[in-house]
Amino acid sequence: MKNTNQSFKICLRDRKELVELKKQLEERTRELEAKKTELNTKLKEAEEMRIATLNMMGDLDEALKELKTLDKLKAEFMNVAAHELKTPLTPMIAYIDMLITEKKGKITPRQKETLQIVFKNLERLKRLINDVLDISRLEAKAMKMAIKDVNITILLREAEEEYRPAIEKKKLKFITNIPSHLPNAKGDYGRLRQAVGNLLNNALKFTEKGTITLTVEADKDRIKVTVTDTGIGIKEKDEPKIFQKFYQAETSPERKAQGTGLGLPIVKGIIEAHKGKMFFSSKYGKGSTFGFYLPYK
Repeated sequence: MKNTNQSFKICLRDRKELVELKKQLEERTRELEAKKTELNTKLKEAEEMRIATLNMMGDLDEALKELKTLDKLKAEFMNVAAHELKTPLTPMIAYIDMLITEKKGKITPRQKETLQIVFKNLERLKRLINDVLDISRLEAKAMKMAIKDVNITILLREAEEEYRPAIEKKKLKFITNIPSHLPNAKGDYGRLRQAVGNLLNNALKFTEKGTITLTVEADKDRIKVTVTDTGIGIKEKDEPKIFQKFYQAETSPERKAQGTGLGLPIVKGIIEAHKGKMFFSSKYGKGSTFGFYLPYK
């Protein structure tokens, strides 16, 4: 009889455990079903997001194609407009030059002064148009380069001779460090000469006192050309934008920035077209250094 009671208690205990286990299994099943539902919802949301992303990427591709087309049309328009503006300038400049030099007859000092102002502004307009043409060609990768051996020493000496009078006219000291024997580089002589001229012109424009220094160094792989000035310098907030088209950094409240804001972007475009690299450093109120590395080949 004792064994029977003991067996009954064991069965009863096992039955309770089975009921409890069933409850736990049912609870666990509900949790899994909830997680499954949540997972399916997230998978559905992820799929919707994937489809939306694909659609957005398609829209972005279309927008990019449209932007490239618009950019090409803009470059073509600027090119045509600049040519149309440049065409009448050449005879105008030539005719006013003849008037100033009195090849068309005597003029009064007052007339000469007025014509010189007109001549100066026409020359400035011509430079602006040339800059617009150059930046358009560089952006469209349509600037033609006559690549050949370039004697860097001669190129820099020519730049020195051209800019020395203007630099010394401003009572600035012009220092040059140009070795006599430098390896030739491969490039377009005229465009590289333009790049160096733009750097010197930039230094001249923003330097009122002190020194402008033109330096060239060479190692086994490349040539390094730098133009350093003791001018106004560039504020730190302006540095990221310094190579943007038409951007002009702040100088001072009483002095308006001169130029078009295309000189440095043109230099950068020319140097990069030669597989070179631009660099600069500046300290506001102390001066700036602009330069480039140019590979030999």
